[in-house]
Amino acid sequence: MIQNVEPLLPLVVERPVHPLSFAGIGKSILCLIIFSLTFNIVLAENNKIVVAKTVDEMRSEFQRNPDKKDIVNKVVVYISNLGKWVDEDSIYCKTKKKLIDSLERQLVQVNDTREQYNYCLRLFTEYGDFNFDKMCAYASECSELAEKLGDRELIVNSQLNQAKTYTKGGFFREADKCLAAIDTTGCALDTRVRFLMTSLNLEFEDGFFFPLNILKENIFFHRMQIIYEELERLLPPDSKTLYEAKAKIAFHMSEYDDGIRYSYLLLSKLPADSHDYAYAMGNLGYNYMGKGDYVEAAKYMANSAIQEIQRGSKEYPAMRKTAELMYVLGDIDKAYKFINTYTRNSFDYNSKYRLFELTKSCPRIEKILYQSIQKEQKQKSIFITALLIIAILLGLAILFVFKQKKKLSFQNTIIEKQNQVLTDKSKCIEDTNHALLEAHHIKDIVLGRLIAGNANSIIYVEKMRKDVCRKLKIKDYEGIKNAFDNPLDTDNSFFPNIDKVVLSVFPNSIDHFNSLLKEECRVILKSKDSLTSEIRIFALIRLGINKNDDIAKCLNYSVSTVKSYKTKIMNASYLTNDEFYDHLMQITFDEIS
Repeated sequence: MIQNVEPLLPLVVERPVHPLSFAGIGKSILCLIIFSLTFNIVLAENNKIVVAKTVDEMRSEFQRNPDKKDIVNKVVVYISNLGKWVDEDSIYCKTKKKLIDSLERQLVQVNDTREQYNYCLRLFTEYGDFNFDKMCAYASECSELAEKLGDRELIVNSQLNQAKTYTKGGFFREADKCLAAIDTTGCALDTRVRFLMTSLNLEFEDGFFFPLNILKENIFFHRMQIIYEELERLLPPDSKTLYEAKAKIAFHMSEYDDGIRYSYLLLSKLPADSHDYAYAMGNLGYNYMGKGDYVEAAKYMANSAIQEIQRGSKEYPAMRKTAELMYVLGDIDKAYKFINTYTRNSFDYNSKYRLFELTKSCPRIEKILYQSIQKEQKQKSIFITALLIIAILLGLAILFVFKQKKKLSFQNTIIEKQNQVLTDKSKCIEDTNHALLEAHHIKDIVLGRLIAGNANSIIYVEKMRKDVCRKLKIKDYEGIKNAFDNPLDTDNSFFPNIDKVVLSVFPNSIDHFNSLLKEECRVILKSKDSLTSEIRIFALIRLGINKNDDIAKCLNYSVSTVKSYKTKIMNASYLTNDEFYDHLMQITFDEIS
């Protein structure tokens, strides 16, 4: 309530004092000081100049809130639901456009002036949150039709509709002129109440459009308070109009607790599916946001925006305030999505007021988004640079590994060749050792047989000497001559020794030898202890005696005889000469035997 400061003036006035006396001057100065202080105190109390926090201040304060993560998680529930409805808003806009088109078609077919007025009023209401230009056009059409009808109530209400239109469009001077021209004398109480609420809304919106915080006196608050006092006299205390007026005054003065209380009372009086209900829910959310309760703010602003979307509206500040809320909470992507929706709707609606509101919020959000994008691009550049460096280092590493692999492969090739040479040499040494071992054992056997044969030769010579001596004693010269004329029986004296050596060294030599011959040409021994001449020849070859002359001397054969036996065997084999000799040399020495 506005208090009157005039009764305070006599309190500082006592009695006349001579103006030239020092006492009089002192008292005058003292009175002036007391008056000035008292006036300023009372004026400050009456004006209640309160500067609401800006969204930047809210954002900075929220960043220091230790519970911000929990708050964001709770807000996400409501905001996510709103995001789904925003994606489908075009469907509801089309539905509303169909309704408006239907009303316009019906208006064309009506001839009665009052019916035309009713249709124009409905179209004015439908376009009220859909298209500002059309709203203005139908407000003017209603005024013309009301003038034709000559109905004073309709004329005043039409003028109030025009004032309401000017206010929604941000044309506050025109709205003020329009209201000043309206005379509600003789009108119904509802008309007078509507006039007062239209005036209060003008002051409310004008106070946000031109916030005169630099002035000591809050003229908008004073005007709204004066209007409220008249409403209070006209309406019962529980009137929804009074609740709406008190909620707006409280919000204007940043008295958010009172604003919340009166908003709840107002919602209890309104139909849940009406535009006024959705608008009041949005105001309730704004109060919660101003108070710093962002979860409740998100709940009511999101529900308000959803109801407006369902009605096909393009003019609802709740979307902008929700974008500002997400800006405060630091979710720039959601803030940008909602402010884009609000921007599209504002241009479609074409209200100067809403476009002006857009210039307050959109640059902030776009600035933070731009900084976020710049930061992301910087991070991406750093990441790409790091990847490029890693790729270069990886390429160099691969090149180094490839060179090392090539070098290692070359060294492996050399090592493999050396290993192969060593393997071949090792095998050669092994074969040589085996041959030497075999030769050593053969030498032992042959040496033993030679010693035994030599002993037999000594015995034979000793026997021959005794026989010669005996025959000389008896002078049997003819017997001595016959003994020396008879040839040596090699088959019975020398060959058995060779056969025994071969069979003892190579006990399986007969089977192996026959395996090299054709089946029909294989050699059959007359006795298991006696070899044939052919086998003896090749047995000597296996023992290392290769020359025909040596073989002939060993066996007391002629060279031609040796060649003849060799040719016979070669013809009997199914192998070539080289293959035959290779297989012959593979006949192994039996160490056990």
